[in-house]
Amino acid sequence: MSKNERKERKLEPANTRCFRRSSVAPGELLSLMPDDTALAIVYTPRHCVFTRVADGALTHPDLGNIDPAEAFEIRIFNADWELRWRREEDKGSAILWAEEAGGFGGKEAGKQPLKERGTQYLLWGKVLKPPQEGWTTLGTHQIGTLQVPFEKVASKGGHLALTAVEYFAEFADGNMAFIGERLSGIRGLAEKGGQDER
Repeated sequence: MSKNERKERKLEPANTRCFRRSSVAPGELLSLMPDDTALAIVYTPRHCVFTRVADGALTHPDLGNIDPAEAFEIRIFNADWELRWRREEDKGSAILWAEEAGGFGGKEAGKQPLKERGTQYLLWGKVLKPPQEGWTTLGTHQIGTLQVPFEKVASKGGHLALTAVEYFAEFADGNMAFIGERLSGIRGLAEKGGQDER
């Protein structure tokens, strides 16, 4: 593990807070975003895919615009915040991890100071070809291909990772507990000795 990776794992004070809101219709979810530049993971009965959020729509290069009403869970994120929605019958509950609630409203969940550290999740498959129109194709024989909204050139045969921030709180008894996480972006993982792409 490099010095930079060790530094990422260190707990640091966090300014991010968690806000909750119930009874959110799928059609109003995108209007609750703090800003309009984000990526998303959309879970439907037929697909689990990455999308870009553009012009008030969840856009995928092969599937076109995906209707939020088809989803049972949606995670919208960028480097500063994550908006997560989970279906509960015809509406759903939403959680926003951000420094401020802004137009989201809702109630703040917990008042204790948080600490954070970065982490990442390796995406399945290797890079098959350079980005085309802002999308990189990953693939394996086992699962086929996965379109990932990553614009920087990652080496063929290389990997991509989903980055995230984990949050912890210290309680009165001195114990530190995991509180939650938010997704924060996608990065390219370099071959040994190379430099990662963010």
